[in-house]
Amino acid sequence: MLDLAAGRVPVTFEADGIAWMEPPPVDLGDALDAPRAAALLSLEASDLDLRYPSRFATVGPWFVLIGVRTLDALRRIAVDPTLYEDVAAGGWLAVFAFAEEPYNDDASFAARMLIPFNGLREDPATGSANTVFAAYLAASASAARSLSSRASKSIAHRASTSTSSTRFASGARCTRC
Repeated sequence: MLDLAAGRVPVTFEADGIAWMEPPPVDLGDALDAPRAAALLSLEASDLDLRYPSRFATVGPWFVLIGVRTLDALRRIAVDPTLYEDVAAGGWLAVFAFAEEPYNDDASFAARMLIPFNGLREDPATGSANTVFAAYLAASASAARSLSSRASKSIAHRASTSTSSTRFASGARCTRC
């Protein structure tokens, strides 16, 4: 059990090394328009994967999720600090960028997360981000089509929705730490 500011979070571990967390409900928020999302990451609009609209979400901490078309684009992101301050509106906001081109064959996506800590820093420990990302993918028709049947069943089995939020158990194993 994790005792976090957002509440108590049950954690279980499976034999295959995946840790499952059951955090508070995920609230999927407003969209971030594509031109601003691309500029936030210092990318061209053509680098964004428009099948995945950029969107704000929270499970305690706030995130903006931005899909990019390629692993190369994901590697090139550099958050624009001035635009970040505008998008974050003076609050705490993590930037979670992802590509449907994984680092290796046992994953469906690659992702990077940058957090505001003495500037923007990369954070490989993304438990809350992966929970928000799982809820985002479950709500995305594009993601439902692209995920393997095993992953889709896992998300569908562990998700429940209400009118205002999605509750999830998200699981992860670090494949490139």
